[in-house]
Amino acid sequence: MEEELFWDLTLVSASVAVVLGIVYLISIVWSYNDAKKRGVNGLIVALLVAFVAWPLSLIGWFVLRPSKKEYQHH
Repeated sequence: MEEELFWDLTLVSASVAVVLGIVYLISIVWSYNDAKKRGVNGLIVALLVAFVAWPLSLIGWFVLRPSKKEYQHH
């Protein structure tokens, strides 16, 4: 019984870790592309999102990013 519970919890933990890993990678790619569209260095933004207190850095970029209207190319 205990061994069964151990494997169930291990499977759940592994599944959660995989989902969070995918969300983490998607958020880095999204922030890179979003920064480039707004005329900001995408690599710097992606690195900040990846290595500075994720997911708070992602929320910070979402709140502080410049508007698209400011950086539209004519």
